[in-house]
Amino acid sequence: VRHPESRYECPICLLVLREPRQTKCGHRFCRDCIIRSMRDSSSRCPVDNEPLKESDIYPDNFAKREILNFDIKCPNKK
Repeated sequence: VRHPESRYECPICLLVLREPRQTKCGHRFCRDCIIRSMRDSSSRCPVDNEPLKESDIYPDNFAKREILNFDIKCPNKK
């Protein structure tokens, strides 16, 4: 299985998005990552430093559906 596309990777934790969220500026993050980042960074987008409010962050259901359809298998499974 090849590594998922970078658009499904959180720029904070560098893992596949978990509970994907999208900002008003169009960046995707894991829910917990962006919440933690907003608390720690004066409510700015970690990618482009745009000001963010919690109301500027939305569930990304499209990304969630795409991720759930990934064909990922354990490399140790025989």
